[in-house]
Amino acid sequence: MEQKRCKFGNWMRNSFTARMLVVGFLLLVLLIPLEFVKSLINERAYRQQEVVQEINNKWGKEVLLSGPIVKIPYSDISEEKIFNEKTKSYYSKTNETQKNAYFFPEKLDITSAMETKPLNRSIYESVVGFKFPLLICTSLASLYGFIFVIIQLENHALLVGSIGLIVILAIVMFASRRIDWNNE
Repeated sequence: MEQKRCKFGNWMRNSFTARMLVVGFLLLVLLIPLEFVKSLINERAYRQQEVVQEINNKWGKEVLLSGPIVKIPYSDISEEKIFNEKTKSYYSKTNETQKNAYFFPEKLDITSAMETKPLNRSIYESVVGFKFPLLICTSLASLYGFIFVIIQLENHALLVGSIGLIVILAIVMFASRRIDWNNE
């Protein structure tokens, strides 16, 4: 019996097949904790996305800042010739459709500053913007409103535009009165 044990032990120490079987068994045993770690990583990544989305929903989503867009309505008139079989002649039918033309700036540089604040929930963090300069929002809204009013006032657009330009120039001059332009 002891000789059989020695043979088996000797075979285990010297056999390449036995070593491969032991390594394969250890590999299979070590794959189990690896799967546990993978599932934990996936769960944490999903939870992080969930927390960031929840924080961003409470503080507002992304801010999209776009430049001025000019929308000009126009009429598209098309003429269609129709044959009348009773009179054996052609007559024209005019169709008028309202369309809009949109004009965008070719190049627009907008410089803005936004203060951000990191918010934490347990081990997760999300960065939110909490102060958007009120001056930029107000100036863009008033510019859009001014352009809209000018477009709506077809007959008096030149007069209203000139008055508006003078008012804007006066506001810029008043706001920049304390700037030292000569760096003195």
